[in-house]
Amino acid sequence: MKLPLKYQCLIVAIILSLTSLSHQINELTNDVRTNGEDFFFDLKGSEPNELYEIQTILAPFKNYTILIINIPSNFGFVISQVHAHIHEVTLAFTSSVDRENYSVKGTNVGLAESNSGKLGSATFELSNPNPMKVAAMLNVVGYSKTTPVPGGCNMVFNVEVAPYLQLNYTDTMIEVASQPAMSSIKSNDCNRNSLVYEIYHLYQPERDFTAASYFAFLKTMMTVDSIRANGRRVLPPLIGTNQKKRYSAYPGTGSVYAVVVSETQMGVTKSAAYVPTHTYACSTIRTSGSCNVLNTTLTKTVAATIFCIGLLLCLHGHVAPNLEMYLISSLLFGVLSAYRSHDAVSVVKPLASGLGLGLIWLLIWSCCCSSYISRFSTYVAGGAVLTSIAFFAGLADVQPLENDTNFWLLFWSLTLLIIVIFHSGHHKACILGCSIVGAYMTIIPIDHYIGSNLKYAFINIIRRATVENFDTATIDPPYQFRDMVMTALFLLLVMIGFNYQHFKLKKRPEYRQMFPHVFHGYDYFEQPYNEHTPVLPSADDPPITPGQYPWWFDATTPGSDSVFTSPHTPHPQGQAPATQRHNLGAQLLHPEPSATLRYIF
Repeated sequence: MKLPLKYQCLIVAIILSLTSLSHQINELTNDVRTNGEDFFFDLKGSEPNELYEIQTILAPFKNYTILIINIPSNFGFVISQVHAHIHEVTLAFTSSVDRENYSVKGTNVGLAESNSGKLGSATFELSNPNPMKVAAMLNVVGYSKTTPVPGGCNMVFNVEVAPYLQLNYTDTMIEVASQPAMSSIKSNDCNRNSLVYEIYHLYQPERDFTAASYFAFLKTMMTVDSIRANGRRVLPPLIGTNQKKRYSAYPGTGSVYAVVVSETQMGVTKSAAYVPTHTYACSTIRTSGSCNVLNTTLTKTVAATIFCIGLLLCLHGHVAPNLEMYLISSLLFGVLSAYRSHDAVSVVKPLASGLGLGLIWLLIWSCCCSSYISRFSTYVAGGAVLTSIAFFAGLADVQPLENDTNFWLLFWSLTLLIIVIFHSGHHKACILGCSIVGAYMTIIPIDHYIGSNLKYAFINIIRRATVENFDTATIDPPYQFRDMVMTALFLLLVMIGFNYQHFKLKKRPEYRQMFPHVFHGYDYFEQPYNEHTPVLPSADDPPITPGQYPWWFDATTPGSDSVFTSPHTPHPQGQAPATQRHNLGAQLLHPEPSATLRYIF
């Protein structure tokens, strides 16, 4: 049946109008997105907490649109997140000119879009403001209507709902902040005590700055299940809230941080994950290269000096007790100077103070000439190193130790305990303490060079004493293959140093080690004194010739064996009285100061 002419004309007019309108829409779209492309995420048939991913390269100065379609009706909201390697990008709700309250900029960003009253879709805009290409990973995760909204009670960040984490770092500490979640039971309820927060973190391989590793480790910390399976849970702080957590910084080792919020309704627990964040605790784009180590002449010189001193102490420290005491006391006073000046970065003042005070300590010992003074510095240094290693191994993360009083009381108690144990071992304990300190100093430059983190065992103690708010920081260090190699090297050096020094000194009496220049050739004193030692000289005693002993050993005036003999009466056959000879051991402990000064260096 043929339609009337007027209907035919009407149909043709409608078709022409629709065609013209379609062309106008396409032209308008092309004008708006001249430099843009689209990323599509089709969520049809997806389940809550299911992860969608696109990895791409963002062109310089280019805008992109992220389209999420077919959002299931049982989804309460979706989170779109973008993770860029090294360089920052911008994620926004719309392309509005006023982007301040509708966008977030960073390397790990995300926005949440509610699915209530929507037609199953969401749109975001992504832009790369950098003059270079940026590797990026785009992800989308949907959550059910009974799940709490991460960052739904935001009062600080730019956007109304902030499901992302804000990260700031210094050379010593990393701070990760989040905003409270909103309960799903009642809209706009920000005072729900039923919300439970779980904090996690995960380390990348040390000195690995590749994009592939960056995206791989971030991907393992995106959904609730993967975070709990792969992350290392962090205990909440005793003082403060879960919305701000601090960590000790390990520059050059990448770390991922994530937060999970959970809520229980009618016996059913629902959980959602915040957008994870990442840092190397240093900047890889600065021209100074803050992630590089030993990149200047000064740092190389300092590292070489520490290595040589450590090796000297480890293999020859107690063989040369004067040198041992000076170097170890200088180290101790340098650390104390850093504590007093509250400067954990600069080494100039602590180094100068340590060298000067170490010399003063050596002069004090030269005046007193007490073996306890010389041993004390070695005992304290060895005890402090062993205690620092114990704290580094996990003791520092015990919650009660967030209190400074508890921390330092336990630290010095353990150090004192080790000092007491060392004291029972006398010179063997000195050899062991010297080997421990020397071995640790030896591995520090190697540790810097290969990028492991054993050096932070002692650095974290200095940070605790000098860095504000470090008492709330989680230590939990990375312990990977390189750290295992350095641990094995440390133990090997301790064993080699102890056995080598013990072999060289095993034939010397205990006090011979303190005065090897004085005891050289005095074989008479190699015999120990005990209850069987005769008071009077015997015919087997070797004769003592005039001038055989230094003048400062002469505590009595030459005379006969009788205490009533005139002091001017010469000894028969040039033998010294028994009282003089048997007092020499006591004089070794308290000689004249002027005589000892000649043998310090």
